[in-house]
Formats: sequence, C-alpha cells, structure tokens
Amino acid sequence: MLCPAKVEEAVLRWHSHNAARCEAAGGAQRAADAANAEAGRVGRLCVQRALSTERLSDLNLRERVDEVRFQHSQLDLSKRKLEGELATLAELIERVQIAAEKCHEPLQLSRDCLKIREGREGSEKAADPVTRSLVLEEGKISSAQSNLRRLQRDLIEQQRLLRIAVYQVNKDTSGKEAALSIDKRCLQLSVNSENLTDKLSLSTNKSSTEDQWAWHTEQNLSQADNQVKRSREMRSRAEILLRAACEDICKVFQRTNDAFEKRIFETKQSKQKLEHELAQTTQKIIEVKSILVELEQPIVVNKEHMRLAVTRLNERELRPGIEKCSDQAERQLKKELSQLQSDCDRLEKQHQNSVASLQALQRTCQLLTQELELKALSLMLDEVRCLTHRASLNVHTIFMPQHPKIQ
Repeated sequence: MLCPAKVEEAVLRWHSHNAARCEAAGGAQRAADAANAEAGRVGRLCVQRALSTERLSDLNLRERVDEVRFQHSQLDLSKRKLEGELATLAELIERVQIAAEKCHEPLQLSRDCLKIREGREGSEKAADPVTRSLVLEEGKISSAQSNLRRLQRDLIEQQRLLRIAVYQVNKDTSGKEAALSIDKRCLQLSVNSENLTDKLSLSTNKSSTEDQWAWHTEQNLSQADNQVKRSREMRSRAEILLRAACEDICKVFQRTNDAFEKRIFETKQSKQKLEHELAQTTQKIIEVKSILVELEQPIVVNKEHMRLAVTRLNERELRPGIEKCSDQAERQLKKELSQLQSDCDRLEKQHQNSVASLQALQRTCQLLTQELELKALSLMLDEVRCLTHRASLNVHTIFMPQHPKIQ
C-alpha cells in the first residue's frame, strides 16, 4: 500500500506542475498579446509611412513631369523659331543664288559686246565711251556676282549652324519625351497595378547630375537663340547687300545702254555662208540627236537580256551538291552574257561617240554664232545684236523684285 505522505506529496507536485503550466501559458499569452500589439503598431506605422512616402514620390514625380513638360515646351518653342528661321533663311539663300545666276546673262552680254567690238577695223578700233562703259559694266557685274556667291556661302554656313542647333534641340526634345513618358507611366502605377516586380535594377552610374541635366537644356536653348539672333542679323545685312548689288547692276547697265545709243551706226556684212553652215550644223545636230534616240532602245534591250542571263546564272548557283555542275545550259548562259556584254559595250561606245559628235557640233554651232556676231559688227555696233538684245534684257525687272520685309 502507498504511504499517505507520499500520496499527498505526489498530489502537491501535480497541482504545482499544473499551476506552473498555467502560469507559463499565461506568460506566453501575455507576451503574444504584447507582440501582437507591437506588430499591429509597427504594421500600421509602416503602412502609414509607405503611403506617406508614396504620396511624396508621387508629388516629386508630378513636379518632375511639370518641369520636364515646361522644358519640353521651351524646346518646342525654340524648335519652331529655328525651323521658321531656317525656312526664311532658305528663301533668302535661294534669292541670292537666283540673283547670282541672273548676273550670268548680263555679264555674258557685256563680254559678248566687248568681243564683238574687237572686230572693228581702222579708226573704229579706238577705245570709246562704249568700250569704257562695257569694261566698267563687266567689272561691276562680275564683282557683284562674286560678292553674291560669297554671301551665299556665308548664308549656307549659317544654315548649317542652324541645322546643328535644330538637331541638338530635337535630340534633347526626344530625350524629354522619353523621360516624360516614363515618369507619366510611373505616376499611373499603383500597388494594384499588374507586372510589379521585386527585383531592383537601379544603375549606380548616372549619365548626369540634376544640375548638368538642367544646364544641358539651358545650353541648347541658349545656343538656339544665339543662332537665330545671328541668322537674323546676317539676313538683315544680306538684304542690304543684295539690294545694293542689284541697284549697282541696274545703274551701270543703263549707263552702258545710254552710251550705246550715242554710238550706233547701221551697217551689215555678208554672212550668208556662215548662216548656211550654221543651218547645216543645226540639221546635223538634229540628225545626231535622232541617232542617239535610236541607240537608246537597243541599249535598254541588251541590258534587260543581260539582267536575265545574270539572274539565271545566279539562280543556278543555288543547285545543291552534285547538281551544281558546269553543264551546257550554264556554258550557253555564260556565252550569252559575254556576247550581250560585248554588244552592250559596242552600243555604249557608239552612243559615246555620237554624244561627242553632238557636243562637237554644238560647240561648232556656238562658234559659228559668235562668228556671225563678229561679222555683224565690223565698223560699228550692230543695233540688232547689241543694243536691241540689251534693250530686251530688262535688268530692272530681273534684279529689282519686291523684297520681303526683314523679320
């Protein structure tokens, strides 16, 4: 039988054990409650902080979007100014080029008149007011043409600088548009958005600082404004130079015409033979041109057949393995290609000979025309060849168009 004392001791230990377990459970529960409370507090704090930082990030992104959008608008305005200036400058360059080209006709006419007057004989060969006026006219027009071409080169260089500025602005604008699109997309993202990622791919090597970023656009805008300003100043000077050159040409041309009117005497020389040769040369030119037209068709046909033969040979190179052999068909194609090449070379050579003949005939025609001009002015100026032609060339209409206002 068990001892009552031991039984009582066992019961006490059992109660003590149960009490200890309950106390431990209570302690664990109280610790859990404290941990739960702290976890809830930390969780709420982190959520609030996450929402706060998200709002701050959204605010910074919106500020950045506004800043980029503003700079984009400034770049767009600068681009429109540059493009407008480029268009205006291109129009001025074209006008200067046309004016320089228009100098050729009166310049050539002055030289032709000087050359014609060299055919005078006897006392008429002496230098007279007409010759002096023609020499002055040639020098003035030649100088004006050189100045206009030099001006055109300067304007073209300025056009190149404007295009560089446009390129830089466009490049900066493209970067701004890309950055704006990315930041707008970032603003549209939320915690509920799809395709969110946990992997951070942040580059540590940034291409620029914020100050460098702002300076870059400011520099592009400043350079664009400087180029526009410089271009407008150049256009202002160019308009003055262009108008002055045109006025000088008109004045000197009119003075020469006045001198011609004082010195005109009617005379004619026999030029029937030269006119006959000129007519025959002109007819030969027509015949050679006809031959050139006739040669073009066989050249085209031969080249088409050559392309066919080359294509066939190329296609047969695609045959696989043992099939890629040199057979009769390939030999015939190569022979055909060689023959076509030979014929084409002959036709091209004949065409070149005909072209050379045509050019020789055209040069001959020009020489005959010049000879007729010399014959027409032996003792005095030919009224039809010089003054009438000069009178038909209205330099005031050519060189004094309405000039647009300088912008």
